[in-house]
Amino acid sequence: MKLKATTLALFAAGLLAGLTLTAPATGADPPATTTTSPTVYGSASGAIAALSATSITVNDLTCARSSSSPSLDGYKIGDQVGLGCANGVAIVIVDKRTPAPVTTTTTTTPPQGAGARDPISALSATSITVGPLTCSIGSTSPTVSFKVGDRVRMGCLGGVLVYVIADTDVPANTTTTTTTTTTTTPAPPPVTTTTTPVVTRGGTLTAIGEHSLTVDSLTCYLYPTSPSLTGFKVGDHVGVACQSNVLIKIVALSDEPQQQPRDELQTRLGSITALSPTSITVDGLTCSIGASSPSVAGYKLGDKVGIGCSNAVLVKIGAPQTDDDSGFRVAVQLGPITSIRGDGITVGSLSCKLADTSPSVASFKLGDRVGIGCAGGILFMIGALPSLDGAPKAEVKHALVERFHGCIKRGAERCIVAGVLHRLSHKK
Repeated sequence: MKLKATTLALFAAGLLAGLTLTAPATGADPPATTTTSPTVYGSASGAIAALSATSITVNDLTCARSSSSPSLDGYKIGDQVGLGCANGVAIVIVDKRTPAPVTTTTTTTPPQGAGARDPISALSATSITVGPLTCSIGSTSPTVSFKVGDRVRMGCLGGVLVYVIADTDVPANTTTTTTTTTTTTPAPPPVTTTTTPVVTRGGTLTAIGEHSLTVDSLTCYLYPTSPSLTGFKVGDHVGVACQSNVLIKIVALSDEPQQQPRDELQTRLGSITALSPTSITVDGLTCSIGASSPSVAGYKLGDKVGIGCSNAVLVKIGAPQTDDDSGFRVAVQLGPITSIRGDGITVGSLSCKLADTSPSVASFKLGDRVGIGCAGGILFMIGALPSLDGAPKAEVKHALVERFHGCIKRGAERCIVAGVLHRLSHKK
């Protein structure tokens, strides 16, 4: 019989000292190799000829719509727009349903990706010109906080601005050489620029697109100057820095991507002191109630509960089975498996039931020498033990308990202890 994960894993982690073991890792898969292909851009301007949940057509250009494509809410067939695509996927939509301001520029906007690095020669609410390149400023473009004369680096896709950043790398001097003399002009005066702020964010990498990535609620464009994303995947805990909506830095924030990031999961056991449709407070910890939070229906002020919060958002709630803590006692047992079944496992005199959060026992069989740990009678750790001529039993148990304490302090529900067991089994 499966038991609910929320109560047991939560209280084992929040109340007591025990440990979670998993079977020794057999080795991580090598990182996927990413092959970068040239990006093909396309653009069109005119009335929307066809529009659906999966594609949009302007003139003779049809682009698919992906999760990273701009929203087309409010648009309909016949509306005048500018459309930009990369490899057949819509990445830019420019609203042209109202007459565009008259412009005197004669620069032709490139239909594909383009960039420029020069002082700004023209700037209005709808366009920017840097060197020979003019780009329109659309609804998805970054805010331009520069002025005419500022030296910048600019990039456009389908003629629409996607990034603009300060270019402070100005040559110190210019040398002109003729057949008889060399003339050196003095260094130009310092260029005064307005540097756009750098936005940083630490969190979960929730999306990686062809031209953008998202960390929690922050989305940044990927441009040729952005750092490589090789080795990163959706779900990784990362820190990013973006300037003018363009990714300029990304780093991994955890060496254990399978575990809950440190200092983000908090647990409490106590009486509910405040409760509303949007938040709950238990033992001084207040957590917001989000769309993905468990229901708090049936709970009221004064009820004794255990809660778990990640990034200050409620992710777990449960009521203790008894008024004391004896039901959540942590027990550890080392020895051969004497019974293993669909709803539980027994090692020596200790039997543990299996819950949704229990580690898998599929790789173990009767007679295997393991260490198990139970909280409130529920299995929450299991791992193969060193050979009989390896480390002493007391030393193994002590090392695993120490490892568990470290996991509890950082709010992890499971401990990865394969490394601990491996070191003990090879100890001379």
